[in-house]
Amino acid sequence: MSQLPPGWELKKFTDVFDINGGTQPPKSEFISEPKEGYIRLLQIRDFGAKPVPTYIPDNGKRRTCTEDDILIGRYGASVGRICTGMSGAYNVALAKVAKPDYIDTGYLKYFLKSDVFQRPLSMLSRSAQNGFNKKDLSTFDFYQPPLEDQKRIADKLDSVLAKVEGAQARLDKIPTILKRFRQSVLAAATSGELTKDWREENSDSVNTLAEFFIAEYDGKDLAELPQGWGYVSFKDAADIKSNLTDPKLTPDAIHLAPNHIEANTGKILELVTVEQDGVKSNKHQFYAGQIIYSKIRPYLNKVCAVDFEGLCSADMYPIEAKVNREYLLNVMLSDEFVNYTSQQQGRVVLPKINQKALNKIPVPVPPEAEQLEISRLTSELLAKAEVVEKQYNAAKARLNKLNQSILARAFKGDLFLPLSESTAIKFRIAGSTNSSENTASFELKTDLISDVPDSSTVDNTKIDQVSAAPANDEDLEFEKNSEVLKLLRTNKKRSRSVQEIFDTNELNTFETIDNIFIELKKLLKLNLIEQLGNGINTKFKAK
Repeated sequence: MSQLPPGWELKKFTDVFDINGGTQPPKSEFISEPKEGYIRLLQIRDFGAKPVPTYIPDNGKRRTCTEDDILIGRYGASVGRICTGMSGAYNVALAKVAKPDYIDTGYLKYFLKSDVFQRPLSMLSRSAQNGFNKKDLSTFDFYQPPLEDQKRIADKLDSVLAKVEGAQARLDKIPTILKRFRQSVLAAATSGELTKDWREENSDSVNTLAEFFIAEYDGKDLAELPQGWGYVSFKDAADIKSNLTDPKLTPDAIHLAPNHIEANTGKILELVTVEQDGVKSNKHQFYAGQIIYSKIRPYLNKVCAVDFEGLCSADMYPIEAKVNREYLLNVMLSDEFVNYTSQQQGRVVLPKINQKALNKIPVPVPPEAEQLEISRLTSELLAKAEVVEKQYNAAKARLNKLNQSILARAFKGDLFLPLSESTAIKFRIAGSTNSSENTASFELKTDLISDVPDSSTVDNTKIDQVSAAPANDEDLEFEKNSEVLKLLRTNKKRSRSVQEIFDTNELNTFETIDNIFIELKKLLKLNLIEQLGNGINTKFKAK
């Protein structure tokens, strides 16, 4: 930080705080139930979702903490983890931060979670293996505002980060919604519901597999299907190919294994060669136009279509469809098919389905023309889910960075500047599947929340009325190089939200939305842009 806010001090961490490591009593002293004369032993796992309460004799020599104390994880994957809210004796994997009265607990907690503290801690070469000590932290910086400012910052962070946490909770629901949407599409596709209207106009289609229709499976009657449809055994819908070959003969061939396929979606996650994967044992040869199905743990639902040739794991089946390949892939991805295969899996340690059992699985088959129409419709609908998933991944990545962006601003002293409050992220996803309507929609919006006074409470007060600072060489250079200003000037009549600025492909100089706040603030100060609206409706346009 080049310049500290008034009243702030830059100190070394250990000049302000002491670090007290925990103690490790022998396991022979552990009991699992509370007892008089015993004290709770706090371990890293006790601060997670699955605590394991442990109690040890209270001999008066233990390192203890209160619920208000802050502990830091010292070892392995838990290095830097901030723990608080429990009292007891803490073990050697934790260290307590002893603070003076002029440091606010809330401010300290957020500081310890910020990259200002976490980044140098992660760079300690010895921390993961041997744990850090007080000397290791002696070079770390600590930004110390006056106590009242500390409390004010902590309160503001409580409010802002609670909104981020709420957005994260809503965002975390999207993968489940997407999975349900995909399965609802596949269920409609393989039951005839998706093409109900289509059949009314195409009732003359003939099913060429009618002679192979079956009425029951595993001693039970199969569900009713639309006119012209019927169930056939898998062996009548596809051929399972077995063509084992020595991988050493084709080191540059593509190698597919179950871990290369995403569960439930049919997506291939990565393509690697036989040599890159270090393949040694014989593998199945597969060809373009086939389906690759993982027989290991069939409940994981790993199946994909390939338009290239290569080798696949011996734990997978290359499958050649006798019906429309895309339609058969949809059947194999459906919950109904997975339920059938999961019931037939053998072995307990490593479940798998053999060829004999797979060949008996019932496959619902419509006439060929309807298979093509189903493949077209499902492709369109699942493509919408793909768009939503990409937006979800982008939003998640942005949200993951947002906490640190807000914390960084807090410890620069910028948290209360007009353009530094936070972003509010709203998500909406809806999907419906039936014969006449199939939709998947997603709306993602990130709005700037400003502390600028509203015109209804302060007469004639608007941020765009700020007087321009006198132009100098530095300001002229900033105006010349500002990517935000260039974007807004491409269409002076159009106003844009911060999210629109952030997402545009014309900008490639910003890593986080936080940087845009800084640039917008300066552009407003120089009177080069104007702000329209306040709060979540804020937009900006060039003057």
